[in-house]
Amino acid sequence: MDLCSVVGVLVTFVVFLCAWYIWTRRKFYMLSVSLPGPFALPFVGNGLSVLCKSEELLSRILALTEPYSSPMRLWLGPQLVVVVHDPDQLQTIMLSSKMTTKSFVYRYLEPFMGQGLFTCSGALHKSQRKLLQPLFGPKLLEGYSYLFQKHANIFVDRLKPYINGDKFDVLLLLHDAAFESTMDILIDDKNDHSIDLKYFPEYVRRFYHIFVQRILSFWLYPDFIYKLTGYYKEQQEMSKMCRILTEEVKDTRIPEIVNKLGKSRCNENCETRIPSMLETMVEMVYEQPDILTIKEFQDNMLTFVATSQDTQSSAIAFTLMMLGMHQEIQAKVVEELKEVLGDKKHIDFNDTGKLKYMEMCLKESLRLFPLAPFLPRDVIEDSRLGIKMKWSIPTGCTVILGVYQVHKNPELWEKPEEFYPEHFFGRSFTETQQYSYTNMKIMMSSILQNYAIECPGTLKDLKLMTDVSIRPIDGYMIIHKKRTL
Repeated sequence: MDLCSVVGVLVTFVVFLCAWYIWTRRKFYMLSVSLPGPFALPFVGNGLSVLCKSEELLSRILALTEPYSSPMRLWLGPQLVVVVHDPDQLQTIMLSSKMTTKSFVYRYLEPFMGQGLFTCSGALHKSQRKLLQPLFGPKLLEGYSYLFQKHANIFVDRLKPYINGDKFDVLLLLHDAAFESTMDILIDDKNDHSIDLKYFPEYVRRFYHIFVQRILSFWLYPDFIYKLTGYYKEQQEMSKMCRILTEEVKDTRIPEIVNKLGKSRCNENCETRIPSMLETMVEMVYEQPDILTIKEFQDNMLTFVATSQDTQSSAIAFTLMMLGMHQEIQAKVVEELKEVLGDKKHIDFNDTGKLKYMEMCLKESLRLFPLAPFLPRDVIEDSRLGIKMKWSIPTGCTVILGVYQVHKNPELWEKPEEFYPEHFFGRSFTETQQYSYTNMKIMMSSILQNYAIECPGTLKDLKLMTDVSIRPIDGYMIIHKKRTL
């Protein structure tokens, strides 16, 4: 066979391969053509548009998506992404069993968290959530509130050196407090591990950064390429620390608990000690050995440590900033505290439900600065968002829920760009959120009982960025002064 014939065969083969590839993905291309969206380059799609500094990512995402109606489409390399920011369409997705599977990108968190509630989907997520729900029940929560107050007091003391000083970033101190509180609640931590846990909050921040960078760098999706990077080396070191921690808990604390199962211990602050989450889980497994494996416990332990540190800390930090910028609203929160507490120095569990206006402020902060501004989901079965769609969203497509845009929708909110707690007047938190709100209210109460908060600047001038959550580019900067209630 001469050279021309060889070339001809190769060209024919390549053309056939391309045609086959296009044919198998025809549903993606037909949907892409039918949806509005920005111009996409061959092979890389719109990937270059989000290849930027982390400080620029939020503005880049909004610039790509806001000019178009919902749903709209993007291409990240070969991956078709449908972005939805219409509230009715979001509701359709959340109620559909075909579009609630967490995106493939969540597997990039598994080296840090395993397959806990934050990363798993489908039947596993449903069963795990049902199993772990009793850990956040009212009886245990009332016992946890003592530990919430203990760590809130520690945090208040840590703020003393900053009184009447320059502005500072309060988030890092909140991260430390949240981590210590979580470890206390989770395993009644004695900090007798072979690794120094004081570095864990920093590691959590770092692996969130690595996670986001991998999502944005579509060429790092293949594992064989990612493993050549410095990110992978960091990931291995942090995963090793996580394994050491969970293995030590498994090998030391669990046998202790099994030996003491059924016994109660007392301390000076309560008649009967509330068990740690670990003790409660061990008892559950002791009574029903097949309901939770050691691996599932370890994964959920790491998930709880990582998510509770960032979510609650960010919400508290943003709320402090907003109260610092809006002194009249801070005054209302403080007045409510006076009415609820009376002459008491500390808030108790039953008091937290009475702090309605504080709850409205926390919710309003979460509206303006959502902890999960863009939620990716994978479509596991061809689906439609409504009868007006010409084509179905095909299996294998990624859907992104634009929570951030919905929270700023003027059709849903009276003052979408302002800090206006009255948006949530008359609405109460659900039982599944009670753990977080109780914790946050106790921390906020302790801070505001002791300090008057100020925050330089205005909400309009606040520059934001996004990684896993929405964050201020210049940090969570506040100033505080001594307060006497």
